[in-house]
Amino acid sequence: MRIYSTLFEKGIGNTINLLTCALTIVHINDIYVPKIRYDFDSFSIKYQIGPIYIEHRISMMEIQHSDLPLEEFVCSIKRYVLIKYFCEYEDKNKLMWNAVHDEIKQNAISDTLKSCIKLAGDTHE
Repeated sequence: MRIYSTLFEKGIGNTINLLTCALTIVHINDIYVPKIRYDFDSFSIKYQIGPIYIEHRISMMEIQHSDLPLEEFVCSIKRYVLIKYFCEYEDKNKLMWNAVHDEIKQNAISDTLKSCIKLAGDTHE
């Protein structure tokens, strides 16, 4: 794999620059540049997409023994990040809509109780 050979030919800094450029995600007018660190024999790749943080770690063993070309390697990481983003985004929206649904339900119950109390109050005359 090209990253592994680049690491030894050009060093960690150049490899991180290569990965940063290759793993940048562009969506309409937004650009998401990952923060990449090399530590403990692996690369830590972190994205911030809106309020959501996503991290992916890949070890040197995976890179060294992978037969994937750089393009497929990059696509697989981007695919992983986007899937994680959409899962977290959906979970956050689900929590928000559940809270809204609960509030609507509470308001409906409250309105029903008020009308029942009003009706019950009218029968005591």
